Amino acid sequence: MEGFRAALALDPEHEAARQTLVALLLEAKRVDEAAALLQDGLAVNPDNTAFAMLLARIMVERNQVSDALFVLQRHAAPPERNADFARCRSI
Repeated sequence: MEGFRAALALDPEHEAARQTLVALLLEAKRVDEAAALLQDGLAVNPDNTAFAMLLARIMVERNQVSDALFVLQRHAAPPERNADFARCRSI
C-alpha cells in the first residue's frame, strides 16, 4: 500500500494507483481511508464517475443516502458515457 501512497504523493492524478489503493483498503476493511481517497480523487478529477459511484455506495452502506445522492448529482456524467451511473441517478 505504501508504494501506491508514494505514487499518489508524486502524482495525485494517478488514477490507477488511487483505484488500486482503494481496492486494497476496502479489502482490508479500512473503509474510512478508502472513502477519503475517493473524495480526494474526485477533487482532482470530478469527471471520474467510477469513483463517484463507489463513494456513493459506501455512503449508502453507512445510511448516508442524501450524501450519496449529492455525490452522484455533483459528479454526473452524460448517459452515453456511463449507463450504470445514469441508472443509479434515476433511482
